[in-house]
Amino acid sequence: MSPNNPFLRSHDPADPAVRGDRSIGQDLDNIFRLTAAQPAPQQAPDPMPGRVHAAGAEPRRVTQPDLDAALDMLNRASKAMDLMQARYQQVEDYAKGVADRAEKDVAVAYAQAREWEVRAAGSEGKIEEFRGRAEAAERRAEAAERNAREARDWLECFYDKIVTSFDTRNLLKSQAA
Repeated sequence: MSPNNPFLRSHDPADPAVRGDRSIGQDLDNIFRLTAAQPAPQQAPDPMPGRVHAAGAEPRRVTQPDLDAALDMLNRASKAMDLMQARYQQVEDYAKGVADRAEKDVAVAYAQAREWEVRAAGSEGKIEEFRGRAEAAERRAEAAERNAREARDWLECFYDKIVTSFDTRNLLKSQAA
């Protein structure tokens, strides 16, 4: 492979790939390109294009720098995948914690709502009881007012009867003399 091959990286520290600034996707893409797109060795054109080549034909040669670069990319991809797995586990644990807390909060909210419904039903019963008591008190007060009017009317009649039946004027004159 030539040194201008885009799949091989230089050892220049200014190169972001050497510093490890590449993304996981770039590394995986490079691995696939390196293993799948290696050029075939230059051969003379096949004089008989339709002929099947023998199974023992010589395979393409992969050089040591190519293998080292592929191993390096695989190593970085493995580390990146390990980091992704660790981060995924952290996110999953956090999400489970949030879901558990939310589930507990919902259960507490439902319990409070049920308690408030019971209290409201009890309060409604008490309100109805107090309303009944108030109506009974109003009826008793009205009856007391009627009784008071009747008693006053009776006392006025009694007083009038006393005054008309006894001539209190004469009695008073005789006592004054």
